[in-house]
Amino acid sequence: NFPDDSAAESICLTSAETDRLRPGIFLNDTLIDFDILRTVLRLDEAARSRIHTFNCFFYKRLISKKGGAERFTRGVDVFTKDLLFVPINEALHWYLGV
Repeated sequence: NFPDDSAAESICLTSAETDRLRPGIFLNDTLIDFDILRTVLRLDEAARSRIHTFNCFFYKRLISKKGGAERFTRGVDVFTKDLLFVPINEALHWYLGV
């Protein structure tokens, strides 16, 4: 959950990633994760406690035959959350599953 995960709060944007903010350039996983984190951290603590945000790698792992998506929910009961945010990248398009 981004707001409670100190590692996620230290998402580092490189100059190569900030260059991707120009018009006509594709976004990447780090930019998507950063913006979701930035948006969620703007909410008050009560609102943040009702949300669980997955990073961009969760969906890839969820649909993978290798599995391993359960590690993304370790330590959090997603059934107690009102909203789950799942960033999805398919066919060069970004979606946000809520």
